[in-house]
Amino acid sequence: MELEVCVATAANRPELGDSITFKLVSTSRPPFRVYLPKPSSLCRIQLLNEQSEEISKTFLGRKYGTSFDGAKDPWKETEKDKGGSARHYTVGALGGVRESFPACEALFKVSRPGEYRMRLQVQVFEQVIQQGRVQLRPLRFPMVEIPLTKN
Repeated sequence: MELEVCVATAANRPELGDSITFKLVSTSRPPFRVYLPKPSSLCRIQLLNEQSEEISKTFLGRKYGTSFDGAKDPWKETEKDKGGSARHYTVGALGGVRESFPACEALFKVSRPGEYRMRLQVQVFEQVIQQGRVQLRPLRFPMVEIPLTKN
């Protein structure tokens, strides 16, 4: 199973204003269902400057990752559609989950130009059936680090 993280950029190097998208692909197992968590449980995200100092988050940025480790009831932590149902996807070889984040400049208080590194760890909730009951368990991916520039 793979997590692809893409930064949509028109420049040679991704910039803080570029959009960030992740896609979940599975080529190693039959298709399966996952549920997308709310931003508070979806990811851990950090931005580091050239001195490896963490950049403060904006109001929007503080919504991401606050419950990454503490989702006691994954059903309550799932993102809901307009009808109030939990958003779910079937993941297979062609993907299944494709989700975008706001650009880093909307998530972090970046005041100076320079080189930065974004660290991102994503999780989704995998549907499993145990003792005849549908349950959700966290499916976490390794942290990725992406170099970004602010001009």
